[in-house]
Amino acid sequence: MTYWLTYFLGLEFLYTDKGILMHQRKYTIDMVKWFKMMDCNHIITHSELNSRKEETKDEEKMDHTHYKQLIGSVRYHCNSRLDLSFVVGVASRHMHEPRKSHLIAAKRILIYLKGAKDLGILFPKNTNEKMDELIGYCDSDWCDNKSERMSTTGYLFKLARALISWCSKKQPVVALSSLK
Repeated sequence: MTYWLTYFLGLEFLYTDKGILMHQRKYTIDMVKWFKMMDCNHIITHSELNSRKEETKDEEKMDHTHYKQLIGSVRYHCNSRLDLSFVVGVASRHMHEPRKSHLIAAKRILIYLKGAKDLGILFPKNTNEKMDELIGYCDSDWCDNKSERMSTTGYLFKLARALISWCSKKQPVVALSSLK
């Protein structure tokens, strides 16, 4: 008898004709229920365009425990959703002193996940393509964080058309010059 992996640590695996889809549908639904946001309408983007949450010292402070729970829950989605890596990383920078605008941005990510709960990573079946083809992409926002003057860098790697590694990270040092 053959047993297929279907659910493991909040990750679900769906076997299709195209390959194996890894997603977190059940975890997303449970999380939306936990934070009492089932009645919210879903949205199609996880963040507002050109939104900056840098200078918010005059805003009302929020409960940091609730914010940490929300960010931690959303961060777990980065295991199967590379589109969240950047926005969750930015939201995580404010866990020590979250303000109202930070909480609104974090809840927006959760509402987005509610509507996009069936999305995930596809590990395609073997095709006639080369199985040893490694493709990598890298990008930087070139010091978009104006308050700290640091860049955020992201990368992803695919092996045989399957996504195998990705990251979005604030660089630890300030770049003093660049080549163009």
